[in-house]
Amino acid sequence: MKRYIVLMLGSLPSVLLQAQNKFELKSLTDREVLRRYATLDDAGNSLELITAFQVSLHQKECDTTGIPLYLKGEGKKEYTRPALYCWNSLSQRWTKSVGLTKSFEMGMVIYSATVRCPGIYAFLDQHPSAEKGVQIAMPSKCAIRSVRLIQQEPACAVFWEGNGSNALKLPFGPLQFDAVLEISWEEGGTLKQASYLCGAITRIEETPESGTFRKLEIKPEKSQEFQSSLFTTNPH
Repeated sequence: MKRYIVLMLGSLPSVLLQAQNKFELKSLTDREVLRRYATLDDAGNSLELITAFQVSLHQKECDTTGIPLYLKGEGKKEYTRPALYCWNSLSQRWTKSVGLTKSFEMGMVIYSATVRCPGIYAFLDQHPSAEKGVQIAMPSKCAIRSVRLIQQEPACAVFWEGNGSNALKLPFGPLQFDAVLEISWEEGGTLKQASYLCGAITRIEETPESGTFRKLEIKPEKSQEFQSSLFTTNPH
């Protein structure tokens, strides 16, 4: 189910309606957010994306009044610990922005926050998970160079790039069968890359011990690569 934000303009005081004219909001799709922004906070904890958007301001300075944003949930327990975050381009992490105000209306829980400055914002949730993350393991002759791990539900993403060894641990979870791992590695002086469906390189049905990493074991010559065409829905 797609969660969403909404500006309740009809119920805003006139001073906020005037402020709203200074702002421009563009909703971002989950797909484009997960491809560009890792869902990690400043401490490196994995978060779940609820929804994200770009806020533009038609003036040189932040607005003192700001504009309120509202996140609706169909039930009291739909979210665990939602918060509003702003993307920090320097740390490449999400920084918690302002606190949320929680209210109830016609059986719905509504979270609200006021944004005063431009930027990339997102409502993200802390999802409880027994697993601490994923441990990527390759043969000793391989040296991992980059990783992109993305899944749609719960919506999570983590990226890594560097001169690694044949093993790497990353915060993530809870991992689902249809998560896709894009990885590049150096082997025998040659840079190689491939994509794998996580359900094909780990036993999703087995729950790791609490606080441990789920192992994703890749054998380049044997592990079956992911083919997106197999998951394309036939419109007819």
